Amino acid sequence: GKCTQHWGTALIRGVGCNWMVCLAIWLQMIATEPISKFIMIWLPIELFISSGFDHLVVNEFLIPGGIIIGGTYVDSRVNWGNAFWFNFIPVTIGSIIG
Repeated sequence: GKCTQHWGTALIRGVGCNWMVCLAIWLQMIATEPISKFIMIWLPIELFISSGFDHLVVNEFLIPGGIIIGGTYVDSRVNWGNAFWFNFIPVTIGSIIG
């Protein structure tokens, strides 16, 4: 999935993810109690994880891990070139936009 998705899809997922991360920062600044700060950070982050948005830092960990343990044997499209072109670059641009 992550190394073969359409460029526009990865871009939109990056925008949505960064929007949720920024929402978490804004919500925790509004909260006053420590537990409410934790909840205000946790809810948007949980939402972007469950929604399938792409976060660059997470993808930079998961995709190389998949390549290293042999993801190429399952799907030949899992390689460094596709990881950069179809995921890292559009998700980075989407994060900048979002």
